[in-house]
Formats: sequence, structure tokens, C-alpha cells
Amino acid sequence: MILHSIAPLSWLLPSEGNPQQETLPADGLLLEGRRTPEGFRVDRLLSTDPAAYLDARYAPGSLLPLHAAEKKP
Repeated sequence: MILHSIAPLSWLLPSEGNPQQETLPADGLLLEGRRTPEGFRVDRLLSTDPAAYLDARYAPGSLLPLHAAEKKP
């Protein structure tokens, strides 16, 4: 079977999920990712500000210190 969709595969197929995934506020933005011993690993940026996506600090795969990721706006 071939499935053509613009939705991410994780939305379409059942999975056990990733219990480590969490959303944290940082500098007025929302970051989705995982806590690691080194810091917070960014998986996704959630923002309506286009300029936020140009900031390399919030790019997917980047690592933020936990104290920076937990700053409240």
C-alpha cells in the first residue's frame, strides 16, 4: 500500500511514542526536544516569528544548556 500525505508519518501510524519528548519555553519561544546529560537537544521550534527560525541556537539538533532552555519570557 502506498500512502501519499503531507502529514508526518508519526501522526498517521500508531506508535508507542517518545516519553522523553517535552516542550520547554526559551526566550519567548517554545522548543520541543529531549533532555540529555549534556543539555536540551532541540527537535523542533514552535514559533510564529519567522526570524526565530533563522537563529542557529534553535535549529533542530542544536544543544542548549538546560538553564537557558528553561528561561521564562
